[in-house]
Amino acid sequence: MKLKELIDYTSNLISDPVSEKLFKNTIIRFLNAGLKDFCSKTNIYEIIETSLSVIDQSDYSTTFADGVELFFIKDLTFDNERLYPLTIEELYLRGNWHTEGAGTPKFFCALNSGNFTLIPAPDTADKSIKVFGFGTPKTAEMFSGANLESVSPISSRWDMALIYFAAKQAALSLGLSNQVSIFSMEYDKYAFQAKKDSKRFKKHYSFLPIKYIQMQTGIKEIY
Repeated sequence: MKLKELIDYTSNLISDPVSEKLFKNTIIRFLNAGLKDFCSKTNIYEIIETSLSVIDQSDYSTTFADGVELFFIKDLTFDNERLYPLTIEELYLRGNWHTEGAGTPKFFCALNSGNFTLIPAPDTADKSIKVFGFGTPKTAEMFSGANLESVSPISSRWDMALIYFAAKQAALSLGLSNQVSIFSMEYDKYAFQAKKDSKRFKKHYSFLPIKYIQMQTGIKEIY
């Protein structure tokens, strides 16, 4: 749906008269809040950012476009080669990882807010480091009253989720407690379905043979 249709649909769900101008601006704000909330709950919006390697530098911080918030790093490639992800616990099982010499990175450890560690540190500069993650759309992709013809940056399949979230927030602000639980329940149904569909729930170790993982990490038990 276009933004104007999302607004109309949300407005029709709320059985309470409000100033048209105020209501429109309020609904847009609630739709944007719903977009961020839905992305944070479901990992439905994929982010891809690229940076360059620095010799002997293992720690990196990804710079995202204006307004983007990263929730989860799914994959990372170095010079177009996919790296194996390690948790912080797995990283420290390697013991002397921080004193290993530079080389071609084989592993990465995601930290927070787009920060990550490459193991070993690169021994060449200006190699492409590509981060694949889940987060929120940038500010320019969010809904704006200046463009009522715009559409959601996520799949239209989830338009009703945004509508129910906005309706729930509008009902809360208007004190319509009897409607809040209804809209909340409908929103949660969509969020649950999207979460099930999310690629985040693929097995952490699914793309590498177990023996390779054990050999490279020293971890004897891989679940």
